[in-house]
Amino acid sequence: SPEWVAYAAHNYTGDNLRRRWDDPEVEKVGEHPVIYVGAGSHASYYAPGEYLTELTLPLPKPMARTTSSIRSFWETKLGQYVGDGGEGGGYFSIPFVDYARGDGLSVGEGGDRAWEEPRLLADPIPDWVSGYRGLWGLYARDPFEGEDAPAGPMYNRDKSVNRAWYDPVGWAGLDKVPPPTETLQAILEQRADIISRCGALRAEIDDKSRRLKKLGTELAAIRDRSHLDAPYEEGARLVAELSGELDRLRARLATDEAVSESLEEYADRLRAGERDPARAHISRAHRPASEDELRVSRVAEGWAAISVSLMLISFVGIAMFEREHLISMLVFSIAFFAFVEAGFRGRLVNLVSSANIGLAVVATLIIIYEFFWQLVVAAVLVVGLYVLWDNVRELRR
Repeated sequence: SPEWVAYAAHNYTGDNLRRRWDDPEVEKVGEHPVIYVGAGSHASYYAPGEYLTELTLPLPKPMARTTSSIRSFWETKLGQYVGDGGEGGGYFSIPFVDYARGDGLSVGEGGDRAWEEPRLLADPIPDWVSGYRGLWGLYARDPFEGEDAPAGPMYNRDKSVNRAWYDPVGWAGLDKVPPPTETLQAILEQRADIISRCGALRAEIDDKSRRLKKLGTELAAIRDRSHLDAPYEEGARLVAELSGELDRLRARLATDEAVSESLEEYADRLRAGERDPARAHISRAHRPASEDELRVSRVAEGWAAISVSLMLISFVGIAMFEREHLISMLVFSIAFFAFVEAGFRGRLVNLVSSANIGLAVVATLIIIYEFFWQLVVAAVLVVGLYVLWDNVRELRR
């Protein structure tokens, strides 16, 4: 029997798409997995229902690069939440409901149509595959393409080659998962590599530890010798660097030893016939929406349909009737739309936190601008006091 099954859904990739064959969520008729297909979108799901999803609107490339840089700074430097958007992707998303209720045409045993024999694609690839760059299914004329049928088997909608075509194993997140018959061997080989690395780390730690002790005794010997200040400062710098290197090496050794121990325990479990939980790899499973979620989603869909138009109309109205308060009204308008949008997405806390950080950054820049010369004078004063303190310290030696 198969080990894994993966269902395609929109532009998602990776572990969340696949299920292990013994996962209770994988419904089967005989040896055939049951797939619930979204109406129009052709997204595939493991359970019947209505699924909430979002379509991210792509930005022009220059704006996408700028947005990506800002999001990266906001997340990595300021530690703030930036959402689930992909790298370089769009910033605005439109929610919609994917209908995969299982109440339409049924194919398979006991269904409206019977299974046909699987037809494998020949090598070379047939022209109807390699030469077709259109949609596979209904073109719903959705301006955002969310409810249009997917592209053909080989290409994405932007005419690039689909990863599910050229790398289906990686597309399903299985490129890092060895087959069951090779798992134990992979564990043992990885543990052997780590044990070897631990030996090299111990030797390096011993060598640098001896060097550090020698440098420490040298510093102790020349401390308080004013004519040896230069070698003392250089030695102190080397001691600090070497101590930091030793700390990192010891931390890495401790981590590797813990990983090696975990690998040994994992191998023991496999030898005993245990398996990982069937859903251990899933971080965010697609589930049918509840009635409450669907009600909120319908309101969100309505808001998404009118919000952009309302924003543009409000901008025009502000420009025409509140020109003397243009900046403040624009800021208020943008804040209002952002607040409502965050409310529908359940991200009000993140919005407030990000707004606070943003206002703090702006306030800091304003303070620097308003008190630039005072800050320069204060910095020069601090440097002067430090130099004075350092010189006095030298005289007292």
